Amino acid sequence: MQNAVRPAACPFGSHRSIDPEGTLPHLAWKLDTSLPIFENELLIRMKTLNINAASFSQLRLDANDDPAQLVQKICSIVSMRGKMQNPITGSGGTLSGVVEEIGPCHPAFGILKPGDEICTLISLNLTPLVIEQVKSVDMYTGQLEVDGYGILFETGLYARIPPAVPAHVFLPIVTEAGSGYQANLLCRPGMVAMVVGAAEKVGLVSLFSLRQKLGSTGLLIAVTMRPEILPELQELDIIDRVLLVDDSNPLTACRQIQDALGNLPIDLIVDCNSLPGSEMLSILVIREQGTVYFANPAAHYSVAGLGAEGIGKEMNLLFYRGYIKGHVDFCTQLLRQYPALAQCFQPRSCSGRSQTLYYCQEERGAHPDNLPANIVIHGPEMTEILRIAKRIAAFNTTVLITGETGTGKDVVANILHQFSSRRDKPFIKINCSAISENLFESELFGYERGSFTGALKDGRAGYFEEANHGTLFLDEIGDMSLSSQVKLLRVLQSKEVVRIGSSKAVSVDVRVILATNRNLKNLVDQGRFREDLYYRINVVNLYVPPLRERRDSIFPLAQNFLQQYSEKYGIQKHFSPHAKNALLEYTWPGNIREMENMIQRLLLCSEKSVITGEDLRQEFQKNECGRWESHPRQASRADDEESRYRAAAAMCHSTREMAKALQTSQSTIVRKLKKYGLQLMDT
Repeated sequence: MQNAVRPAACPFGSHRSIDPEGTLPHLAWKLDTSLPIFENELLIRMKTLNINAASFSQLRLDANDDPAQLVQKICSIVSMRGKMQNPITGSGGTLSGVVEEIGPCHPAFGILKPGDEICTLISLNLTPLVIEQVKSVDMYTGQLEVDGYGILFETGLYARIPPAVPAHVFLPIVTEAGSGYQANLLCRPGMVAMVVGAAEKVGLVSLFSLRQKLGSTGLLIAVTMRPEILPELQELDIIDRVLLVDDSNPLTACRQIQDALGNLPIDLIVDCNSLPGSEMLSILVIREQGTVYFANPAAHYSVAGLGAEGIGKEMNLLFYRGYIKGHVDFCTQLLRQYPALAQCFQPRSCSGRSQTLYYCQEERGAHPDNLPANIVIHGPEMTEILRIAKRIAAFNTTVLITGETGTGKDVVANILHQFSSRRDKPFIKINCSAISENLFESELFGYERGSFTGALKDGRAGYFEEANHGTLFLDEIGDMSLSSQVKLLRVLQSKEVVRIGSSKAVSVDVRVILATNRNLKNLVDQGRFREDLYYRINVVNLYVPPLRERRDSIFPLAQNFLQQYSEKYGIQKHFSPHAKNALLEYTWPGNIREMENMIQRLLLCSEKSVITGEDLRQEFQKNECGRWESHPRQASRADDEESRYRAAAAMCHSTREMAKALQTSQSTIVRKLKKYGLQLMDT
């Protein structure tokens, strides 16, 4: 029986645009997701969200590869905007699910029926969405298994999912159908064609679509910046050459390609790269009057155009086309012609999914008393921290976590939330040092409409309101200005927030956890941190010692990182017997973060199957600030940071070099040099 529906409205969906009203959905800041649907709409019960590659990469980076934080960011965007549109990249993705209801004026009425499995062919940035639950997120494919619904407008495109093709394989392929078809249309037999960013989903589709046009003629070259994907590309017999290049500098990558190919002129480049600032590589490599097609919607058109102008090269520049008539039929035919195309997506979507698949609700609900698998607790120091954390997690008290940068303070905060009664409620992490003083109040407490120039029409809830009934983690609390400290103290005492532009206090029930790498007591003595706030937040203090003070944790952590990234990249390596001694001898100035980056680098760059003590020592010696000691010093908590920065300043020539050595940012180095009155060795 048909549910009640509302009279037919705009076929393009402008009736769903709330802010600004009446605009096209992809231009709107927020969409209306209310039910029932209109007569010319289609309601989809969502199963899978397929996030655009550029958007997912940016969100992963912003979430520090933390699946829980990434899921929270996606849910926050959808909740706030009524659609999935990354505010940084502007891109969204697609979805698949089953038809739940069809309005009688929708073109699919009488063609589809409830229960049919379909996927959308339009971006999530113009699709009204409601996420009710995220079951899992695949950190490799960018797909989320969800419960919720999406609304398809009268002009919205869709495709039936073929019975013989798994939905999680068909969805990413058909999402890139427009770009793949465009690449095929641009190609001619006998051409020399190149795909830059061949490891991207759109890159894989483009490789097969180009080979279909080239047949046995011409030359097809795949360029990737991801060494972990190199073996997979080399196994594809449709590719003539596979090149691995450095993505840090377009000029360096260009020289690497020229060294490999000589003066071979490239007729057509399909650029699928999702990395920002990568457009120039294709501009440099393409021959005079050749064609470059930017297949990723995240590409910056002006950068490419100005780049071509800057080097004085005439070429044809074409940009992303998401829809071309017949593109779905083309990709479906491509799947039938090349079974390897589906197989190419199978490893990303099926084989080894447990390695990259993070279960959200299941992990929290089924294992409330177990630690997540990626958290390593070893040695008496961390065992004691875990014991205390588990005990105080049940109490709604403020916790202050202290320790050096990179020691894992955020992990302790996660444990506190995991073992609390709030585990199924929001867990929001905020870096206080990243919020400027003039934005502090609006970000944490929110604002009403018209409060200031640029304010959203309907205002916005702050982080305290978003974390209501959950946990708010305020990192780098020691970098907060005195005026911001006053405002935070007021909220902690009253448990109420007042939005900017409002006189109404809103009650909030939030567990607050704070962290800092600074000595707050010293800051209080210096007049740079309020004494009343210090005593208000210092109810329970958990100190996380640096790696050099918990030597029992060093090797288990290293083993965990090696196993984690071996599984991720499909590269099997192990430590030699002497590697453990090398790991224990190092002082680890960058703590856990330095270790994780170093082991990942060794895993990818070393050609041997064994990581030896000598391999590690060579890595350590690259860091001029990493000191070797047979017996690491036991620095006092108060003086440890200053001593570390003082030692680094005496050995480094620039703030950039010092930032790299200490695994932090240049702005942090400048601030610490000023704080401790230090100078670099050449100044």
